[in-house]
Amino acid sequence: MFDGVVPYTPLLPEATLILMTSEAIRYSEVARILHWLIAGLIVLNFVLHELAEEAGSDVIELAIWANHKSVGMTVLMLAVIRLNWRFTHPAPALPATMPSWQVMVSKVTHVVLYALIFIMPLSGWLYSSASAYSVSWFNLFVFPDLVWDNESLAESFEEVHEIGANVMFVLALLHILAALKHAVIDRDGVLSRMSSLISVSLFVIAIGAGLTYLNVKPVESPAATVPANVAPVVEPVAIAIDTSLPLWTIDYSQSSITFTAEQAGAPFTGTWSTWTAEIRFLPDNLGASSAQVLVDVTKTSTGDDSRDGTMASAEWFDTAAHPQVRYHSIDITMVPEGGFHATGMLRIRNSEYPVLLTFSHTTDRSQEVLTGTATLDRLALNLGTGDWADTSSVGQMVKVDFKVTRASES
Repeated sequence: MFDGVVPYTPLLPEATLILMTSEAIRYSEVARILHWLIAGLIVLNFVLHELAEEAGSDVIELAIWANHKSVGMTVLMLAVIRLNWRFTHPAPALPATMPSWQVMVSKVTHVVLYALIFIMPLSGWLYSSASAYSVSWFNLFVFPDLVWDNESLAESFEEVHEIGANVMFVLALLHILAALKHAVIDRDGVLSRMSSLISVSLFVIAIGAGLTYLNVKPVESPAATVPANVAPVVEPVAIAIDTSLPLWTIDYSQSSITFTAEQAGAPFTGTWSTWTAEIRFLPDNLGASSAQVLVDVTKTSTGDDSRDGTMASAEWFDTAAHPQVRYHSIDITMVPEGGFHATGMLRIRNSEYPVLLTFSHTTDRSQEVLTGTATLDRLALNLGTGDWADTSSVGQMVKVDFKVTRASES
């Protein structure tokens, strides 16, 4: 050994040292991608909100709102990933030249923006749930409702969502201006810490592709395909009713007619609370059994006034001119595997359509109960015409469930 001799240490090239220093003060590529992708989706959602507000028709507005919600839920899912990444990958230090007050403002702004990235989609999700609108993700799957249908809750969550949007807009604008200041005036590398070609490109792609594919445009309404066996009969079909069986006294408090349909990829349920029926039924005498039902469709309730109003419009039931829908059976038969089939005619507006009901007959605590269902093709029934014929906004098939309880004889 030689005293006083410093051991040899290989020197790294200057370019490598610069690169190592640069990478040490930058966020990871994953963090950059998540930052810019979420930012792009948030900008996209602000634009979709404005496009929905200015939509020329209800069906286009509904479709854009559905896309707005899907993008919001995408932001929420990405935000969860980003927060987890942030906890496991600490942020690089800010430049030592930054004044302490700027450092404090930066930290507070980031915390509030992080909170808003979660608050905005969560409040929107809660608002939709409370408004009886389940949230679907691009019609692929449906998120569970977080709360029950409640108008006052819906108003509260809507207000939180609107206030959050305004606060986010202001903070995002300040965030952008501060980043530009650091890049143009200070030139301290703060902007480049969170920027890369890939991440910024994703920001542009998210906005461009989103506006291309999610901004719904008016299209020519597809013609409804009406199967031959459900072709409308304009003139009402006269049916002779056998009155040899006694007429049921119906317990309407224990009876119901409900329906389930799909809107923007998410199911919703409605009820017709006002209806009357004339039922004559005896399993041992199906030839004399019959059913006539008169439904007041002005009393449709789906949990949302706007949707109820749409169903009353001329494109749907046209309740101003045709407030009632009528069903009457033609033939009732027993099904070999159990239960019964009722073939009948459903009169909607000025046309009648053949409809098949499947039902069962049970006795519950000395009360007779008929429980059944029918699956209807709304296009075949000429419900939802014009732009509403687009089944991507409102599903084509509607399931109707009914329960008719015969009052106990005293």
